[in-house]
Amino acid sequence: MTDKKTNPSPVRRKAGVRDELLRSDWQYIKPHNMGDYTPEDWALMNQQRAVYQAEERARQALELLLASRDAPTFGYLINNYEHCLQTATMLHNDGHDEETIVTGLFHDIGFIVCPENHGHFAADLLRPFISEKNSWMLEHHEIFQRKHLQGLEEMEGIDFVNAREQWRGHKFFNWTAEFIEYYDIAAVNPDMENSPIEFFEPMVRRVFANQPSLMTAWIKMIPESEATGVLRKLYDEAMTPHGNVDNVMKVHSLRPHTMHGHVTLYRSVLHHADITLPLWFLEVIASYVSIKNHCQYSLTHHFMNVRKLLKDEKRCDDILESLKFGIPQKQFQGKELVLLRYAEKLTTHVEAMEASDIEVLHQNHCTDGEILEVNQVTAYFNYSNRLLNGLGVSTDGDSIGFYE
Repeated sequence: MTDKKTNPSPVRRKAGVRDELLRSDWQYIKPHNMGDYTPEDWALMNQQRAVYQAEERARQALELLLASRDAPTFGYLINNYEHCLQTATMLHNDGHDEETIVTGLFHDIGFIVCPENHGHFAADLLRPFISEKNSWMLEHHEIFQRKHLQGLEEMEGIDFVNAREQWRGHKFFNWTAEFIEYYDIAAVNPDMENSPIEFFEPMVRRVFANQPSLMTAWIKMIPESEATGVLRKLYDEAMTPHGNVDNVMKVHSLRPHTMHGHVTLYRSVLHHADITLPLWFLEVIASYVSIKNHCQYSLTHHFMNVRKLLKDEKRCDDILESLKFGIPQKQFQGKELVLLRYAEKLTTHVEAMEASDIEVLHQNHCTDGEILEVNQVTAYFNYSNRLLNGLGVSTDGDSIGFYE
């Protein structure tokens, strides 16, 4: 017995009545059996179908999600609809792009109706509109989740729980693991206020239409194609090795003189010939400061630089995990560790800095020049993190990382 009865919906269409066409100038295909359609009928159908899908696909996908809005749960503190909203909300709050936010919104759309294969259900729904990275994540996320679900090992066995290890080293392994840990298993919190579905609807429509986000910052940025005069010259100066100007510089476009100062400072602390510390380590400092400031933009760019400079995915994964959990001592020691601790304190407790902090660095064989290099990288990223977070700058349209 159940507490609720499912009553059949009232019949909406009476026999003999046709459903409406989406557009008044469209035509019905009249045979009652599809086997009787002619080639001309199919040509007309396909012509109307293309327009129909472009206009209706996003709306009907949202309705599929909305169907579970008021559903009860079988033990979770929030239902699956709220879980999907919460995942999307957290992704948005952390500065992810619209495609990834929409991926999070629909990641568990098949959790109730297709529990045996809900990852592929979501991936197949979104595949035409999202990247290979997010499609792969959706297909595998239910397997990656097992690692975090305590008690499964006793019930299912260690091989079942650790099944994700067969893909370790895959280019999308880390993103899938990160999605699960930070945006999936944590999205069952009834005390968190989710953004409403209406907030995400425009994003869904843009992603389903394969349109880019309309904004890459909360203030106007002048596109490269519209830049003239001094701004055009500064855009040329700020161009990356990939041949584009990233949004971190473009956001200065209404006051170009500030871009000039930013480019000069950035290149002096990370790309100058007189730097003595390893560039990959300075990029680690940049990433750690950005983690402490919750600046996803800088972390995305600058940990990619770590990966390209170190060329060791396993080591990079381990470094990133240690930084995110605030335990750099798991991967660093000696001079590198004390420099990371210095950058952390300068970022999170600047008011507590004292001469003894420098003495600790001296005791670990840091020269004054090396201390200055880390000080400048830390100070620069505290500036740029606040620039980026304060103006809502996203990575949409950027080429991620400096190095090719």
